[in-house]
Amino acid sequence: MSEQSGTQKIKKALILICLVVFFLQALITIVSEVKHDYSVFQKFSGLSDDGKRASLFGNLYEFIRWCGRTIPEQANILLLTDDTGSDALYLSYHLYPRKLFFDSFDPIRQTPPDLNQLDGEWLTLKSIGWIIFRFAKEVDYNKIVQIEEGRIIQEIPY
Repeated sequence: MSEQSGTQKIKKALILICLVVFFLQALITIVSEVKHDYSVFQKFSGLSDDGKRASLFGNLYEFIRWCGRTIPEQANILLLTDDTGSDALYLSYHLYPRKLFFDSFDPIRQTPPDLNQLDGEWLTLKSIGWIIFRFAKEVDYNKIVQIEEGRIIQEIPY
């Protein structure tokens, strides 16, 4: 009987040790997260909303602001980009109420398409008056092109 009680004590001690290690590990993780959150809070606490966005998204946010100042609100825009994810959606969100059309990008090409390769009839049919070039992965190539009836009116580099 004393052997069983000794085994029971060892089991209880091992379980207790495992629980203590588990809770210490959890505490270390929580303290680390709180420190990180506090440093982020300090970094952004004195900034305006625009300052926070610029700090988070960098060059993309400045490019969006520049597009917003340059392109009229009632414009239809064709977005040519090497990003099919969050950058394109972020552009679309912040350029509202402008209507954005997306063109599929050939990832093998890795360079912006030539304007002469675009279908002028389609651009006219959709009443597209502006094209945004946003290529940031392989080359840093950003510009806006104003078109009318499929013809280039002006190119504005960023």
